[in-house]
Amino acid sequence: MTLRGVFLPRSTFVFRIRDKKHFVHVEGRNMTNPFEDKDGIFIVLINDEGQYSLWPNFCQVPEGWSVKFGPDRKEACSEYIENNWLDMRPTSLIREMESASHSG
Repeated sequence: MTLRGVFLPRSTFVFRIRDKKHFVHVEGRNMTNPFEDKDGIFIVLINDEGQYSLWPNFCQVPEGWSVKFGPDRKEACSEYIENNWLDMRPTSLIREMESASHSG
C-alpha cells in the first residue's frame, strides 16, 4: 500500500491511498496532514539501513520498514528517535567506511 498526500493552496489537501486492488481519493478543505498532528498517536519505524521514521499509527507500515517503538504520543516518539538515531549515516555506508579503514 502506498500513501501520498499533496498540499494545495488555502488548506486544501488531497490524500491518496493505493494498494494492489484499490485506489481511494479523498479531497477536502481544512483537512490536516496526519504527519503534523501534534495530538496524534505515532510509531517509530526503522529500515535495514538503520534510518528512522516517525509514522502515524493508523497508517500501514511501508514495505522495508518495521516498528521500533510505539505507539505513543508524537513527543515521545520524537524523543525516542532523538535518543537512538545517533549516527545519521546509512548502515551500508558505515560498513563501507569501516572496511576501508581496516584495509588501508
